[in-house]
Amino acid sequence: MTHSNRLNSITSRLAGLLSTALIIAMTLIPSAPASAQLGAVAQAMEPEYFTRDLLIFIEGLDLDDTQAVIAEAIFDDYEQKFHDGKDQMEMEINSLTSELQAMRGQVDNDKLLEMVVQPIQDWMVRRQGLNDQLIENVRVILVPEQQDLWTNFARKLYREKKLDDGRLSGERVDLYVIARDLDIDTEKEPIRETMFNYAIQLNQALRARQLLLEGDSKDLLNTLRNRQSDPNVDMGTRKKIEAARLVVRDTNDRYREEIAVLLGSPIGDRFRQETLRRAYPKIYRTGNAERVYRDAMELYGPEGERSDEQIFEAIMDLYNEFQLKLQSLNTQMYNVTRSSEPELELARIENAMRRANGQETLRPEDPMRPLQQERRELERTYIDKLRALLGDEQFKDLNGARRYMPAPTFDPDNPNMGNNGDGRLQLQGPSGARKGGPKETKPDSRPDKPPVGLGQGQGLGKGDD
Repeated sequence: MTHSNRLNSITSRLAGLLSTALIIAMTLIPSAPASAQLGAVAQAMEPEYFTRDLLIFIEGLDLDDTQAVIAEAIFDDYEQKFHDGKDQMEMEINSLTSELQAMRGQVDNDKLLEMVVQPIQDWMVRRQGLNDQLIENVRVILVPEQQDLWTNFARKLYREKKLDDGRLSGERVDLYVIARDLDIDTEKEPIRETMFNYAIQLNQALRARQLLLEGDSKDLLNTLRNRQSDPNVDMGTRKKIEAARLVVRDTNDRYREEIAVLLGSPIGDRFRQETLRRAYPKIYRTGNAERVYRDAMELYGPEGERSDEQIFEAIMDLYNEFQLKLQSLNTQMYNVTRSSEPELELARIENAMRRANGQETLRPEDPMRPLQQERRELERTYIDKLRALLGDEQFKDLNGARRYMPAPTFDPDNPNMGNNGDGRLQLQGPSGARKGGPKETKPDSRPDKPPVGLGQGQGLGKGDD
């Protein structure tokens, strides 16, 4: 569950716990702009470590069977103590209900706020103690050789737990995971030292980001008080969070290129492309047009069912031309994404503050939209060229190609089709009667609309450039 989802969940839960203390509910449950400082409250409602994390400890620390059994018992004990502690916190809040109602109007809201926040803040401190105790209990069972693994393991564990709090493109990527998936050994040269430096710098960037996101678990009361006295304090924190997010993203982007260069071609190219695909999926994921082309290359290639050297070479020429233009456009989209995402996020933050102050919100322009449209038009152009090359009968057999085909024309030999006399297709029921009257034809003004007249068996013609 992401940070924002956890925060929404805890906000709802606290609202339920405090439903009988209406006098302070609106004070305790912050508006959207203040949510940045209450990440620690969201975390307090769920464990830091789950049973599923046990496997990370076993593999990362190379625990033997006996140690694994002990570690499992440590996790079970942690889980039980966590739920007991959280239940106790909720009971303490609920027990305040009658006392708060009796005190209404007799003490100021700041005192009431303190009474309700104190059990939550106390629990947050106890929860951190449980987290620290679990780690210490695991370290006790390690032999010296495993103790030597601890520092690197702790960084890996922190990445596993915190990377998902990212929001910007590229902020949630773990280059170690990508290297593992591509069977690249990060413990060998030429990338060992660079990967080690990456782990250190990413860990520092993540911890700086999380400190701002989660706030100080021991200072929740003052956080809420500051929010009441000066909402701009929270706005400043939100902007600092966005700056910290950029550091995480830029660390991933910088080391992606350094590692790719060290690996060299072709492994480095694969590493770069896979990282871009995961970090910026809206740009670098394989589009449907590319899948259609790849299916055509396989079908008409040397080992394909319809192997044809001349057609295959023509398909390859079109595909290479398409890829050159697509790569250039993707680079533009990459640069615009990196510059525009932080600006749009700050605009959303400022709009949240405007709404809280009863002001009119602004609607910033997204510079990615015209580039996305340009990409759709480029894909449409080269799909049409492929369709003109193969002809409709061959083209429609390609995986994913039917979505690019025009609507079927009237077939007088098909008993389920009828013609209203003006060339438009009509479907008929079993009795031959038309279902509904003729629909008004509207012009298709889409830039990527299926063109009419293509694919009529035009052989190897590539169409206009």
